[in-house]
Amino acid sequence: MTLRLLCSSLFVLGLLASCEGDPDLALSVDLRTDYVAGVEFVGARLTIDGTVADETLSGAESYVDGRRLFEVEGLGSSARRGLTVSLLNGAGGVLASRDVVIRHEEDTAVTVVMTRDCSAVVCGEGESCLAGNCVDQGCTDGVGELCEEPECAADAECPAMAACSVPACRDGLCLYDALECDPGLYCAAETGCEPVPVTVADMGVATDAGPRDAGAPDLGAPDLGPPDLGAPDLGPTGPLAFEACAFVTGSATQSIPAIDAPAYARSVEDPVFRTTVWRASDQGPNPIAGFLGSNWSDLSTHAGSTRPVWNADGTALYVESGNTGIVLRAADYLPLQLSPFVTAQSDEVWHPTEPDLRLAVRDDTLFQWSVGTGSATDIAAFPGYRSLTFGAGMGRASDDGRALVLTGENERGDFVAFVYDLAGRIKGPDIVLSTDARWATISPSGSYVVVRSTVSTDIYDRVGAPVGERWAFGEPTAFDLVQESGRDYAIGLARTTTSTEDGVLLRRSLADGAIEVLTSAPITIGGGQVSAQNVRLPGWVFVGVSAGASTPYRGELVAVRTDGSGRIVRLAHTHGMTEEPFDGPQVSPSPDGRQIAFVSDWARDQAVYVVDTARPCTP
Repeated sequence: MTLRLLCSSLFVLGLLASCEGDPDLALSVDLRTDYVAGVEFVGARLTIDGTVADETLSGAESYVDGRRLFEVEGLGSSARRGLTVSLLNGAGGVLASRDVVIRHEEDTAVTVVMTRDCSAVVCGEGESCLAGNCVDQGCTDGVGELCEEPECAADAECPAMAACSVPACRDGLCLYDALECDPGLYCAAETGCEPVPVTVADMGVATDAGPRDAGAPDLGAPDLGPPDLGAPDLGPTGPLAFEACAFVTGSATQSIPAIDAPAYARSVEDPVFRTTVWRASDQGPNPIAGFLGSNWSDLSTHAGSTRPVWNADGTALYVESGNTGIVLRAADYLPLQLSPFVTAQSDEVWHPTEPDLRLAVRDDTLFQWSVGTGSATDIAAFPGYRSLTFGAGMGRASDDGRALVLTGENERGDFVAFVYDLAGRIKGPDIVLSTDARWATISPSGSYVVVRSTVSTDIYDRVGAPVGERWAFGEPTAFDLVQESGRDYAIGLARTTTSTEDGVLLRRSLADGAIEVLTSAPITIGGGQVSAQNVRLPGWVFVGVSAGASTPYRGELVAVRTDGSGRIVRLAHTHGMTEEPFDGPQVSPSPDGRQIAFVSDWARDQAVYVVDTARPCTP
């Protein structure tokens, strides 16, 4: 592909610096890789000077010896030009990505080498992975003073892999060429002949897909731009306001219908509540479409009730299956990207204002990674700290994305929490936590640190000074945090308290501890959670009621008005068969509240499902 960048276009894009010097330099980009073309990757993407170009492969030839992918014209002279080469899988997601830096002061040809042993490696700022190691981004092909010592001088010096693969030493790097396997199989260098991975196109079209398109993917870049925070379309052809939707209300006990769970990326209608329920995770050990060597597990979940499942603009959602984090397209629940982090060794949350970004922490280092490219960069390191998480797996960032709380062990061995200011790159002082502390988080406004322990809840300011009195257990519990009119509140369920009835919904101010009762009758007694992740649908919270609850709403997802009216609308049955794998259905709504994720063992394996409210909300 030949791509020409014009100075007039770069000026409009704010990239005039790219046209300094000679404005008509050429750059050729060759790819050398041992990923299997036509199977593991079917396209490539070049990002240079803010411009993105995609190239679809026309065949399945080996790239071990290198092939030209892109020719770029119209570039200005640059002593340090950055470019990113990404390999695209059959789902349109990024299989692998590499950032490199070149000196470009004359017409130049560059070879970018991408080796399969870098698939699980995350490098720091200014580095990228080559041959399983983090190297300077100026080392594009393994040759030169910025590169490591060669790992081979001849093919025979490369370690043997699967019998169907042939070692190839190229410029001091070991790559592996794939031989033919039987029909329906291909050669994976690590494991041998494997079934050709299922692609999105192989999944067909849903039999009850409604408006969703589950057909072949668009290999173009996903729309992960800034979120649309404008008002919803309430015109005659748009959805009704949430308050006006034809939801089932009332407190009559509804029988749970005996219907089969939908298959992955398929849906069924809840015959009682008229909503549509989709299955958003597959069963193990089915392959994850478009991602070679990655498989679903029989144990899938999502981010939980106290942190967002959807990204900032609602175009993607994140689930975990076994030790694999998976970003799904919200339009059809098909895989878009895999996390570069192993879930058992790290913790992740969505950035609340940047739809393309996820924040991750592993041991003593905070990272961010891009869903669009799959690449991760480090934000900050905290030497002396160990096993850092976002509030022990329950925390999230403030609504403006400027602050978060990290918990872990400091160099003295204390279990601590501290605020990290993402905007200013400033770490706050340690708040030493009690041994029974369960989790912590920043408040939505970023003003408070909330610490939940086994028997109480403590509120601190950002430097660790206590705010008000300690909250007794159950006043409230199973709560989420919400910002209303500039004030932070916890909204959750009353439990074993002397002042209120068990199971009613409470709202409590973080500033002064004042309590309001929002419902006159219990919603759930015996298990459940509250979630307020619907940041663009103020005035509502969502409650997941466990199957064992002793209220009319047992085994349901409901939404509750927080204006004091006590209005409850009923959305779907969760069909949970047991409470053992998790504490209730783990409800979590999308930013606009129109879709609600939950976890259930409806089909015996634990899976993620999504309730779509489009039908009751369609005029």
